[in-house]
Amino acid sequence: ITNRATPVSTAPMENDNSCNIKRWDILKRQLKNLAPAEFLKTIQSKADAILIDVRTPEEFDHGTLPNAINMDFLGADYWGIFDGLDQTKPVFVFCRSSRRSVRTAMFMKNGGFHEVYNLEGGLNALSVEFPQAIVKPAF
Repeated sequence: ITNRATPVSTAPMENDNSCNIKRWDILKRQLKNLAPAEFLKTIQSKADAILIDVRTPEEFDHGTLPNAINMDFLGADYWGIFDGLDQTKPVFVFCRSSRRSVRTAMFMKNGGFHEVYNLEGGLNALSVEFPQAIVKPAF
């Protein structure tokens, strides 16, 4: 008996990116990522919104969004802050570029928070369109 099947190439096809989806993109697709204008608009439409800046305290001190809570992604108290937050309220998370905020938003979503939004592009993107939205934190 002779096998006359056509051999199948295991080499990747040109321009075939179907299997090249980065884990980062897979994570982001599971979240509610909002562009800067939509992020600010949605915050204003949610009276009980919790706004979380996951940058370091030094970054936070240089400017943040009004009423933001600083929850340092790299800080020792990062996980402890979760316990004090109401999981039923909408949460808006941001950082400098959205790397830390995507991770935080995913932790929150998987941890039982009902409504979590991530600022796409972080404060870098927001500051280009809405520099007046960034303020010095009130202590």
